[in-house]
Amino acid sequence: MCSADSILSFILAGAVHKVFLTIEGKNNYENLVFEDLKASGFEAVQLRSGGVIQARELKASIAKEERESIKEIIALGDEKDLYTARSRSVYQELRDRKIALFIDRLPQGYWEIRYRLRAEVPGKFHVLPVIAHAMYTPAIRANGKEIRLSIRDR
Repeated sequence: MCSADSILSFILAGAVHKVFLTIEGKNNYENLVFEDLKASGFEAVQLRSGGVIQARELKASIAKEERESIKEIIALGDEKDLYTARSRSVYQELRDRKIALFIDRLPQGYWEIRYRLRAEVPGKFHVLPVIAHAMYTPAIRANGKEIRLSIRDR
């Protein structure tokens, strides 16, 4: 049901890193929580929890493309062709070890949530999979995949 990807192939210490959480909803869901565990060496850019960010629906044809081609479109600044007109509000909580994202309703389709982290410590890291579940329906669970990345010193 979900996966995480990043826009940068390498990261410099002190740089802000864009995190793209891509969600494939095969049904309509309610009261979802996405817990994205922060990799060692990363800290949230925002200072306080409670910020509202947007989940935007990806066009189905775009969502099935290779992630590399989507990165190229974003890098060129031509993002209007990636999304439909639908969006949902996402409540964001910053915790010590993770970013928790709450969505009250998520219609069927391909969705993307973006947030930012700052790379603090150089080194090679494993980013643990995103964990998703419905708060009131324990049978609805999903997870993403592990990502390996390295942070280089400036």
